[in-house]
Amino acid sequence: MKLILVLVPALVIGVSLPAAAEDTAFIEGLSGSWAGEGTARRTADSDPVGVNCQFTSSAEAQSFSLDGTCRAMAIIRQNVSAQLTNTSGTSYEGIYTGPRGGQSALSGARNGNTLDLQVAWAQEVNGDSEARMQVEVPDPDSMIIRTIDTSPTTGAEVVTSEISLSRQ
Repeated sequence: MKLILVLVPALVIGVSLPAAAEDTAFIEGLSGSWAGEGTARRTADSDPVGVNCQFTSSAEAQSFSLDGTCRAMAIIRQNVSAQLTNTSGTSYEGIYTGPRGGQSALSGARNGNTLDLQVAWAQEVNGDSEARMQVEVPDPDSMIIRTIDTSPTTGAEVVTSEISLSRQ
């Protein structure tokens, strides 16, 4: 269960937007059905494990939501969700609800085709309560979600999850 906690924050985003037209178009472009695979680590110092994820998202004039399920080792299944609000221009804030059920805070900004978010975990993960999440959209039919945390052993940044999704 901890494995998915590290990967999932990046995976699910719900957004409400009073944003500029460019940001609205970016977020609305994330709507649809998505599926893909990648890797996740239970902790920053553990070996990566393969994961498969599926998401469904919807967008309206002022909002976007993405909810899904990720599976690891064919036996672990976790539901995940999040909500983001465009606070001004390219700035975003929100809440992520993951496998442990707590609500973790998200905040950050869009830079080009990537949302770069800070995560304030609801519970300690990898020895602290902070991480980074990136939602990259290389083209209209693909999305890459990464969670980056700090190893409590070495102090180095570690990609704790990276999931490549395709529009279905």
